[in-house]
Amino acid sequence: MAAKKKPVAAEKPKHKPNRPKFSRELVMVVCDRLANGESLNMLSQDFEMPSTASWFRWCAGTDIKHDDAVWLREQYACARELQADYYAAEALKVAVTPMIGKTVKTVDDGETIKTEESISDNVPRSRLAYDALRWHASKLAPKKYGDKIEHSGTGTGGAIIVQMSATDAEL
Repeated sequence: MAAKKKPVAAEKPKHKPNRPKFSRELVMVVCDRLANGESLNMLSQDFEMPSTASWFRWCAGTDIKHDDAVWLREQYACARELQADYYAAEALKVAVTPMIGKTVKTVDDGETIKTEESISDNVPRSRLAYDALRWHASKLAPKKYGDKIEHSGTGTGGAIIVQMSATDAEL
């Protein structure tokens, strides 16, 4: 009687490659890529880059020396400011560059169905791209690209008048 063969199991995938250890050179590469519009999540897909968890541990200073963590946080803040500038520049580029596309419109006049095609600037698509880039820039650098909020009151010179009631005074 022949011996039973064991079923061949699918090969286990090899373990993920080791992520790189902290180095100032690596931080500069990450910050350059951030400043040029890549997100930290996009970077972490590259196994030559640190994972997002490693990056935030480094920022917190749990896995590296305190001086390196302070330096890293400064570089990261600078890269994020440059990233906001990148997105603002991209928004301006989208605003001035036409997005030419084909528009298909179906018209039903009751007797026949006609399709009309036109090739023109796709303004709604351009507007969406512009708004998304501008919004992202405003979240990265709210003082520079965010909406300006002014507080003014009805008092003399626009002063804000605060009135307290008896119940507020008792608190």
